[in-house]
Amino acid sequence: MEEKIEKPTLLSVSIKYGAIAGIVSILFSLIRSMVFSANPMESDWKMSLLSAVIGIAIIVLAHKEYKDRGDGYMSYGKGFGIGFLTTLFSFILGTVFMMVYITMIEPALYAEIWQKAEEQMRDQGQSEEAIEMGMKMGRIFMWVGIVFGGAILSAILGAIVPLFTQKSNPEPGF
Repeated sequence: MEEKIEKPTLLSVSIKYGAIAGIVSILFSLIRSMVFSANPMESDWKMSLLSAVIGIAIIVLAHKEYKDRGDGYMSYGKGFGIGFLTTLFSFILGTVFMMVYITMIEPALYAEIWQKAEEQMRDQGQSEEAIEMGMKMGRIFMWVGIVFGGAILSAILGAIVPLFTQKSNPEPGF
Protein backbone atom coordinates (compact mmCIF):
# COMPACT_ATOMS: atom_id res chain seq x y z
CA MET A 1 0.00 0.00 0.00
CA GLU A 2 1.27 3.42 -0.94
CA GLU A 3 1.80 5.84 1.93
CA LYS A 4 0.29 9.28 1.34
CA ILE A 5 2.64 12.12 2.17
CA GLU A 6 0.94 15.23 3.47
CA LYS A 7 2.07 18.38 1.70
CA PRO A 8 3.12 21.24 3.91
CA THR A 9 0.94 24.32 4.03
CA LEU A 10 2.20 27.82 3.53
CA LEU A 11 1.10 28.65 7.07
CA SER A 12 2.68 25.61 8.77
CA VAL A 13 6.07 26.28 7.18
CA SER A 14 5.84 30.01 7.92
CA ILE A 15 4.98 29.50 11.58
CA LYS A 16 7.78 26.95 12.07
CA TYR A 17 10.47 29.09 10.47
CA GLY A 18 9.06 32.32 11.91
CA ALA A 19 9.41 30.79 15.38
CA ILE A 20 12.98 29.71 14.61
CA ALA A 21 13.88 33.17 13.33
CA GLY A 22 12.15 34.82 16.29
CA ILE A 23 14.08 32.69 18.78
CA VAL A 24 17.35 33.49 16.99
CA SER A 25 16.47 37.19 17.14
CA ILE A 26 15.68 36.96 20.85
CA LEU A 27 18.96 35.15 21.53
CA PHE A 28 20.91 37.85 19.66
CA SER A 29 19.15 40.54 21.70
CA LEU A 30 19.95 38.79 24.96
CA ILE A 31 23.58 38.24 23.98
CA ARG A 32 23.97 41.89 22.97
CA SER A 33 22.41 43.04 26.22
CA MET A 34 23.92 40.62 28.73
CA VAL A 35 27.31 39.81 27.24
CA PHE A 36 28.20 43.05 25.46
CA SER A 37 26.16 45.44 27.64
CA ALA A 38 24.65 46.97 24.51
CA ASN A 39 21.11 48.24 24.26
CA PRO A 40 19.32 45.67 22.07
CA MET A 41 17.03 48.41 20.72
CA GLU A 42 20.00 50.20 19.18
CA SER A 43 21.40 48.78 16.00
CA ASP A 44 24.47 49.42 13.94
CA TRP A 45 24.99 48.52 10.31
CA LYS A 46 26.90 45.32 11.17
CA MET A 47 24.07 43.96 13.32
CA SER A 48 21.49 44.99 10.72
CA LEU A 49 23.46 43.25 7.98
CA LEU A 50 23.91 40.10 10.10
CA SER A 51 20.18 40.06 10.93
CA ALA A 52 19.27 40.43 7.26
CA VAL A 53 21.60 37.61 6.19
CA ILE A 54 20.21 35.30 8.88
CA GLY A 55 16.65 36.27 7.95
CA ILE A 56 17.27 35.54 4.27
CA ALA A 57 18.89 32.21 5.12
CA ILE A 58 15.89 31.21 7.22
CA ILE A 59 13.47 32.14 4.40
CA VAL A 60 15.56 30.09 1.96
CA LEU A 61 15.37 27.12 4.36
CA ALA A 62 11.60 27.58 4.66
CA HIS A 63 11.27 27.60 0.86
CA LYS A 64 13.46 24.52 0.62
CA GLU A 65 11.34 22.64 3.16
CA TYR A 66 8.13 23.64 1.38
CA LYS A 67 9.47 22.28 -1.92
CA ASP A 68 11.11 19.18 -0.40
CA ARG A 69 8.06 18.12 1.60
CA GLY A 70 5.66 19.00 -1.19
CA ASP A 71 5.77 18.21 -4.87
CA GLY A 72 9.14 19.89 -5.44
CA TYR A 73 7.64 23.10 -6.78
CA MET A 74 6.87 26.52 -5.35
CA SER A 75 5.35 29.40 -7.26
CA TYR A 76 6.56 32.96 -6.75
CA GLY A 77 3.28 33.75 -4.95
CA LYS A 78 3.68 30.87 -2.50
CA GLY A 79 7.31 31.87 -1.98
CA PHE A 80 6.28 35.45 -1.30
CA GLY A 81 3.65 34.28 1.19
CA ILE A 82 6.11 32.05 3.02
CA GLY A 83 8.79 34.74 3.12
CA PHE A 84 6.38 37.46 4.21
CA LEU A 85 4.69 35.39 6.91
CA THR A 86 7.93 33.85 8.19
CA THR A 87 9.49 37.29 8.61
CA LEU A 88 6.30 38.75 10.05
CA PHE A 89 5.88 35.95 12.62
CA SER A 90 9.54 36.28 13.59
CA PHE A 91 9.19 40.02 13.89
CA ILE A 92 6.05 39.80 16.04
CA LEU A 93 7.70 37.27 18.37
CA GLY A 94 10.84 39.41 18.66
CA THR A 95 8.86 42.62 19.22
CA VAL A 96 6.68 41.12 21.94
CA PHE A 97 9.80 39.82 23.67
CA MET A 98 11.51 43.22 23.34
CA MET A 99 8.45 45.02 24.75
CA VAL A 100 8.45 42.76 27.80
CA TYR A 101 12.24 42.87 28.15
CA ILE A 102 12.74 46.64 28.06
CA THR A 103 9.61 47.62 29.95
CA MET A 104 9.60 44.93 32.68
CA ILE A 105 12.91 43.09 32.87
CA GLU A 106 15.40 45.87 32.00
CA PRO A 107 13.47 49.16 32.26
CA ALA A 108 16.76 51.06 32.48
CA LEU A 109 17.29 50.28 28.78
CA TYR A 110 13.93 51.83 27.94
CA ALA A 111 14.79 54.93 29.98
CA GLU A 112 18.16 55.09 28.20
CA ILE A 113 16.45 55.19 24.80
CA TRP A 114 14.34 58.19 25.78
CA GLN A 115 17.21 59.95 27.56
CA LYS A 116 19.34 59.74 24.39
CA ALA A 117 16.42 60.96 22.27
CA GLU A 118 15.93 63.93 24.59
CA GLU A 119 19.66 64.74 24.49
CA GLN A 120 19.63 64.63 20.67
CA MET A 121 16.71 67.06 20.57
CA ARG A 122 18.51 69.43 22.95
CA ASP A 123 21.70 69.17 20.85
CA GLN A 124 19.62 70.15 17.80
CA GLY A 125 18.52 73.28 19.66
CA GLN A 126 14.85 72.39 19.99
CA SER A 127 12.74 74.23 22.53
CA GLU A 128 11.58 72.59 25.76
CA GLU A 129 8.00 72.54 24.42
CA ALA A 130 9.13 70.79 21.23
CA ILE A 131 11.19 68.31 23.23
CA GLU A 132 8.26 67.55 25.54
CA MET A 133 5.88 67.09 22.59
CA GLY A 134 8.42 64.96 20.71
CA MET A 135 8.99 62.70 23.67
CA LYS A 136 5.24 62.31 24.25
CA MET A 137 4.56 61.48 20.59
CA GLY A 138 7.62 59.21 20.41
CA ARG A 139 6.37 57.11 23.30
CA ILE A 140 2.93 56.84 21.69
CA PHE A 141 4.13 55.93 18.21
CA MET A 142 7.36 54.00 18.88
CA TRP A 143 5.79 50.54 18.84
CA VAL A 144 3.45 51.44 15.98
CA GLY A 145 6.48 52.51 13.93
CA ILE A 146 8.32 49.33 14.80
CA VAL A 147 5.38 47.15 13.76
CA PHE A 148 4.86 49.14 10.53
CA GLY A 149 8.59 48.91 9.74
CA GLY A 150 8.50 45.17 10.41
CA ALA A 151 5.59 44.71 8.00
CA ILE A 152 7.45 46.64 5.29
CA LEU A 153 10.65 44.65 5.85
CA SER A 154 8.61 41.42 5.73
CA ALA A 155 7.12 42.44 2.39
CA ILE A 156 10.51 43.40 0.94
CA LEU A 157 12.21 40.15 1.97
CA GLY A 158 9.12 38.18 0.98
CA ALA A 159 9.25 39.73 -2.49
CA ILE A 160 12.99 39.39 -3.14
CA VAL A 161 13.94 35.93 -1.86
CA PRO A 162 11.46 33.89 -3.96
CA LEU A 163 12.89 35.48 -7.10
CA PHE A 164 15.81 33.13 -6.52
CA THR A 165 14.09 30.16 -4.86
CA GLN A 166 10.88 29.69 -6.84
CA LYS A 167 10.45 26.63 -8.99
CA SER A 168 7.35 26.62 -11.14
CA ASN A 169 5.61 23.39 -12.04
CA PRO A 170 6.05 22.88 -15.80
CA GLU A 171 2.73 21.07 -16.10
CA PRO A 172 -0.23 23.34 -16.92
CA GLY A 173 -2.88 23.72 -14.26
CA PHE A 174 -0.53 23.57 -11.30
